[in-house]
Amino acid sequence: MSYLAIVDLGSNSARMVVEELHDDGTHTELIREKRDTRIAQNMGEELLLKETPILRTIEALKYFQSKYINFHPKVRAITTAAVRMAKNQTEFLDRVARETGIQFQVLTGDQEAYYDYLGVISTLNVTEGVILDTGGASVELIAVDNRRSKEAVSLSFGAVTLSEQYHLANNIMPNNLASASDYILSQYNTLQWLETQYQKPVILLGGANRSLARMARTRLGETKVSMFHGFE
Repeated sequence: MSYLAIVDLGSNSARMVVEELHDDGTHTELIREKRDTRIAQNMGEELLLKETPILRTIEALKYFQSKYINFHPKVRAITTAAVRMAKNQTEFLDRVARETGIQFQVLTGDQEAYYDYLGVISTLNVTEGVILDTGGASVELIAVDNRRSKEAVSLSFGAVTLSEQYHLANNIMPNNLASASDYILSQYNTLQWLETQYQKPVILLGGANRSLARMARTRLGETKVSMFHGFE
């Protein structure tokens, strides 16, 4: 018997799970934790990770360590769009390694899209449709046909970056919302293959979409609003 800790540092939040690995190839989830770190906050056009989000992130990683350290697990750590695009990526990762000992792998956009596809196909009965992962600093779109990935792309905007660029926090002005929508549509319109997916199901991933699912389940009067895997 052995243990595996997985740390996923996204652009908006950080997540950690500890899995007990059994000799027969199965596994049991022991711990699941999430912290809102918003590492992408205030990156701006200069694409630099800023000190306050970095401190929040390192604090969250140390908290995760306190939860899994007694299991002495193998640690698999990945990070995505915000760190991928940051011009101070190397300095950030070196600092994280010094202060926490965690070595992160930076996923490419293609890798992120592939893992999205793999997670959906492994856990949902999806034959065709479009997977849409709305992250903090990127969006992944994957076309699925006969349970196979046919097209995949990672676009360099997300919930955090759009919110900051178009002032979409708290008191939202209609013209700002319209400008953000126009920008998103302009990016989607560059994907010619997306036109072939008309009226096919959309499978939503990512923190922004999970929030929409919670809101929908709340309006429906559900008591367990966070039990939304497979929710339509």
